[in-house]
Amino acid sequence: MANLHFGKNNFSKFIKGNGFYIALAICLAGAGFACWAAINGTLNKVSTQQPAAVESESEDNWAFQDTEETARNEQGLPIEQNAQSSSPELSAESQPSQASATTSQSAQDTLETAKTQTPLQDMLFVQPISGDTVNNFSNGELMLDKTMNDWRTHNGIDIQAEIGSPVKAVTDGKVQKVYTDSMWGTVVEIKHANGIVSRYCSLTEAVLVKEGDKVEIGQEIGCVGETAAAEVSLPTHLHFELLKSGKYIDPLKTIEESKQ
Repeated sequence: MANLHFGKNNFSKFIKGNGFYIALAICLAGAGFACWAAINGTLNKVSTQQPAAVESESEDNWAFQDTEETARNEQGLPIEQNAQSSSPELSAESQPSQASATTSQSAQDTLETAKTQTPLQDMLFVQPISGDTVNNFSNGELMLDKTMNDWRTHNGIDIQAEIGSPVKAVTDGKVQKVYTDSMWGTVVEIKHANGIVSRYCSLTEAVLVKEGDKVEIGQEIGCVGETAAAEVSLPTHLHFELLKSGKYIDPLKTIEESKQ
């Protein structure tokens, strides 16, 4: 019993001498445990919530893509494809299709133009002026030019007439040029259907039409003058030319064939 009493006294003394340090140790241990528990709880919460956040982000992304595709479909716009999924073979095959469509459209335009044009043999022409033809169309062959004293082609016809005689449009058309040429004097050009252009040379300066005017067959456009230096040695006349698609054609033959 004496020993037990002695041990209790020693323990009490020890407690009284070191009580502060013991309490501090217990507090530190408790604080450490509390910190560990808090950190462990936070880590567990993060590990359980992170997959849900990633999954939510993925779902939101797909939802946005679906909404965009739906909107483009409703507007009739093409849906953009991933660049990695695009096929070079498909792009190469689409080029002939586009070329074919362009060719088809061009052929259709040509057909529509042909439908709206009148064949040359069905067009009606009249003489630009009454009179004798003193020089014919040479059709590319050389002939003696009395004024220039050389051999050259004669690309029109010369119809003899008095100065001031009225000159008429040979068929319906639109005046495209009125000008003065150093060799051919006062000139009027009229554009007609099917690429036909009529040219009236050596007119008086006071013409009756201007560029852009529409004229009808037989309408007076001016008068015979004596302004063409290239043919001044001839009696007064009208020098008249007819072109089709930029090439000279025989005016007399064209006029005569249109009457048949």
